[in-house]
Amino acid sequence: MEDRNKIIADLFSRAKQDLHPDHNILILHIGEDFTFLINANGTDKAPQSWVLPIGSNVTSNKYFIHKPPTADEIEYAIIEVEDEIMALNPTIEKGKYRLMSFDPLVHDIAGYAGVTGNKLPIKEMESVFSRVAAIVSGRPASMDILPDSNEFAAGLLIVREVMHHLYFQEIILK
Repeated sequence: MEDRNKIIADLFSRAKQDLHPDHNILILHIGEDFTFLINANGTDKAPQSWVLPIGSNVTSNKYFIHKPPTADEIEYAIIEVEDEIMALNPTIEKGKYRLMSFDPLVHDIAGYAGVTGNKLPIKEMESVFSRVAAIVSGRPASMDILPDSNEFAAGLLIVREVMHHLYFQEIILK
């Protein structure tokens, strides 16, 4: 079981090293059991955080029976992930934050998208999701270099839904 308070404190501490006092950063961390969004504003205030009961393992285990998951399994997972993220819309002001992540998963997604800089644009993330969708729809997984783990698919799905429903056009990679 992940120690939520330790994760939040560690991520907040890491983000604070790079922040200007006027920056409004929202850190995204996809754990095995939970997804964390942490307001790492440029002040010394304690971070505001949201812990969602969706994570790479828990979402995969709950919804994905097959490997790779079926299109229906992906759709059912999207419904829960969307519901969890959409509940944050009233509390996370659109356009106020820049999204940042230290996650190896997010860096992997950027790598599979061919991103070489320090930002993962939504378009490039979508290209990776489209490749997973093609595999789910029947294209042989051996025709792509993407990981074939259901946890990767669940994590990618969470990243996608966060970007879409909280209106982020890119993720800053740290």
